[in-house]
Amino acid sequence: MKANAAAAAAGGAAAGATPAAKVPKLSEQAMAPCASCGGSPVALPEAEAASKLAQLCPSWSVGVSQGGESQLAVLRRSFVAKNFASALAALNAYGAVAEEQGHHPDLHLTSYRTVTIELYTHSIDSLSQNDFILAALLDKCPVVYSPKWQKENPSATAGTGK
Repeated sequence: MKANAAAAAAGGAAAGATPAAKVPKLSEQAMAPCASCGGSPVALPEAEAASKLAQLCPSWSVGVSQGGESQLAVLRRSFVAKNFASALAALNAYGAVAEEQGHHPDLHLTSYRTVTIELYTHSIDSLSQNDFILAALLDKCPVVYSPKWQKENPSATAGTGK
């Protein structure tokens, strides 16, 4: 009895108890093969997508994008970089990660320093686990934000090392 109390106090599991399985962070999970590589991606239910969204930088949102003749659910993030060179550096970093992972976002640069990332799984025209994993990996890429934009968006921590 004392051993169980001591183990519980130390953060351990009591004898006979099943330890809770630790779920790895999105950025630590492996991407599933896409359809072009023999995989079978599955569209995430809305509740699961919302749960995964909560694990990303708050600047990500789920929105709708026009895809040919239909509307698609996309994972989207936009920000204003400090300058054109900073925007290109972020885009190049995102491209390198995407190529390494074999999962490619739609990347947009407008007004010379506004960057928008849109993720969805092209083969299923929907959001899959891979989109959220890639978003978490992109959050690790360094970004030099516009000071004004960063002041207006203090919760945006992606690319800042926070």
